[in-house]
Amino acid sequence: MALSIRRYFRTTHRRKFTRFAVERLEDRTTPTLFNPQTPFTSSFTNASDGVLADFNNDGKLDLAVAGAVSNNVTVMLGNGNGTFGGATGVASGGTNTYFLVAADLNGDGNQDIAVVNVNSTSQIAPPGTVNILLGNGGGGFTQAAGSPFQTGGNNAFGLTVADYTGDGIPDIAVCNFGNASADGQSFTGNNISVFQGTNDGSGKGTGQYTSLTTITNGLTFVPTAITSADMNADGKPDIVVCMPGIPADTNDPPIDGTIAIYLNNGTGGFTAAGTADSGGIYPVAITTGDTSGDGKPDVIVSNAGDINDLALTGQGVAVLVNSGGGNINPPTTITTSISSPFMTTAADFTGDGKIDLGVVNLGALSGSNGYVSAYANTGSSFTSADGSPYSSGSGFGAGQVIIAGDLNGDGAIDLVALGDGHKGQVLLNTTTPGASTTTSLTGSPNPSTYGTSVTFTATVTSGSGTPTGTVTFLDGATTLGTGTLSSGTATFNTSTLTVGTHSVTARYEGAGGFSTSTSSAFSQTVNGAATTTTLVGAPNPSNFGDSVTFTATVGSTAGTPTGTVTFFDGANQLGTGSLTGGTATFSTSTLTVGSHSITASYGAAGNFAGSTSSAFTQTVNGASTTTSVTGTPNPSNFGDSVTFTATVGSTAGTPT
Repeated sequence: MALSIRRYFRTTHRRKFTRFAVERLEDRTTPTLFNPQTPFTSSFTNASDGVLADFNNDGKLDLAVAGAVSNNVTVMLGNGNGTFGGATGVASGGTNTYFLVAADLNGDGNQDIAVVNVNSTSQIAPPGTVNILLGNGGGGFTQAAGSPFQTGGNNAFGLTVADYTGDGIPDIAVCNFGNASADGQSFTGNNISVFQGTNDGSGKGTGQYTSLTTITNGLTFVPTAITSADMNADGKPDIVVCMPGIPADTNDPPIDGTIAIYLNNGTGGFTAAGTADSGGIYPVAITTGDTSGDGKPDVIVSNAGDINDLALTGQGVAVLVNSGGGNINPPTTITTSISSPFMTTAADFTGDGKIDLGVVNLGALSGSNGYVSAYANTGSSFTSADGSPYSSGSGFGAGQVIIAGDLNGDGAIDLVALGDGHKGQVLLNTTTPGASTTTSLTGSPNPSTYGTSVTFTATVTSGSGTPTGTVTFLDGATTLGTGTLSSGTATFNTSTLTVGTHSVTARYEGAGGFSTSTSSAFSQTVNGAATTTTLVGAPNPSNFGDSVTFTATVGSTAGTPTGTVTFFDGANQLGTGSLTGGTATFSTSTLTVGSHSITASYGAAGNFAGSTSSAFTQTVNGASTTTSVTGTPNPSNFGDSVTFTATVGSTAGTPT
């Protein structure tokens, strides 16, 4: 990643890099979160990406490194103690090998590798390629049929793997940037290419890929990094990319980059959603993690800063909290102990249940060693971890890659940092893992009624004593609130749960030497709040043909119901009315003469249960009439036949 970024900016701005020194990181005797080990040397040249995975199925994490200059993937098997064995080089299938991801791509239970090759030595370049390396479960790899395949754009510059189509087979997304204009102010051909993993007929992948879709909208400048996460809590992985900003004029200073989110519809289509300022200049790497503890993935971006400026203006690690629905909040940027951050990893390093950050810093644009910084999450901010920053040792080179994983099996998350030469460094976590805990959850009453208070009780136990600290209660991914443990139990009351079934969990955050744990989901059923419906009619009694208005009033102690009321004459439906302010009306002039048993039925809606009124007796009298009579002939003679005609009339119709 670093080589291409620097090559690009050197070409664009046509300036010479400034060399500067990093302050000396002296030996420390104070507590330290990470204990740097002796740097190791391997066959990779200019590490641009790396991944930890168990490639030989021995339960120990192994290391795979993409070498941007050596143009290969170096695999080093882990010894389970924070060290790695001999290296094996695997051909990457292209040139300028920059990014890789480990996943079981063909469903055989072994970890495979997808690696992307920029395939360029200049900005106007042939298409990038993706190479699929299928693992054999013993640490060896073979190239999948159909690999390498083209990425659908020039300068492939990022790779992520997720099941975008929901078929259980991992898919691949690659971001590509195109050709630069003469002044370096714009690029054509920027896109995100999404490839679908093919099915072998049994529901497993084959390691082969076909083009699924290409995203072009919103990619105004070079997409420099890409990742996948469910940003809108719909169960589908979405795509997040970062792009550097571009000033209006080449003589203007650089501007902040942009984070863009593309929401997945589950069938291979993506829609542009939220965007935000990256919080700094030249974002070069991106990852996600729930830093805010609300169950939603937040975005973490490494802004390298203005590399033509001695002060590296705009450098820092920015955290953008997920606000839901595919949107993110403005960034909060960390600058303490930062010197051109080049990659960030997110994990719980301190064992308190909160997502912390590990950062590898470039350290210098040439000539000086990079180093690692770590930041502990307090729940409201990030502070430098004990001992941070950590020296990388002699000959490490500029910091390029950082990866997190438990390398020695002690339950604490360690770090691996890689430089731009042949060296890497393991930083072992000194945190003593807390005692294991178990969290259980109950709710009462269950079922409950909307508007009534439900009490959730979490019980946290451990074989090593009685845990203390805080429990977070969640409704799915939404935080309901927190409770403090007392004698191993914590409670939370709420009366705001909506009608329906809620999957509620309790997450113990860990404290005082006890590790985190999360309960099984507790199914809380909330029924609609009871309602009462009353009915009146006017005028009553009425005359046949008159308009009668029936008014239904629906009430509840839990609020004002909304929805629809249906009016009946016995079993016959007369019509409906919509509730406004708790009342609904219906008017009719078609009721026949006699007594009518009218009822109003409120159908359940929203958080309210249905109800039916008592019968209202509507009396309908006959319509008034007028009768007139005439006789003819008049006058008449004795013995003549006289015809009398009576005429009966009414405003309601013609009497019979």
